[in-house]
Amino acid sequence: MVWAGIWLGGRTKLVIMERDFSEGQRGRGGGYTTKSYLKALEEGFIEHYEPGTIFQQDNAKIHRSYVAQRWFERHGINVMEWPPRSPDLNPIEPVWRMLKHWKLFRECISEAWDALDQNKIDSIIRSMPQRISETRKARGYYTRF
Repeated sequence: MVWAGIWLGGRTKLVIMERDFSEGQRGRGGGYTTKSYLKALEEGFIEHYEPGTIFQQDNAKIHRSYVAQRWFERHGINVMEWPPRSPDLNPIEPVWRMLKHWKLFRECISEAWDALDQNKIDSIIRSMPQRISETRKARGYYTRF
């Protein structure tokens, strides 16, 4: 997962978001949480924010959490109100599409795919009986996988 910001005449660097493996996180396998989101903002956004401008984000849970709201307040960041159901008006979405259609991006993804360790992929496949067993024990809830 990546995060980036855009504005007229500029953009942030692309930030690779890290999964949150904190104790107590749902799934225990790590996911993208408010903590990982705010870390991405600290890394890529905060240095570019100019007081008085409005920050736009969507209604993802990690964006709307109490902790995120307090973080924005502490940093004096004005966040645009976003309707719960709306067409995707966020201008970064077409930018993501542009990136996905960029030939070099596709080549890099393909190169990364080819570089993955096949032994690790095989290990994941071999672990399926154990994954299924643990999923049954957890009654469909998250497991350590």
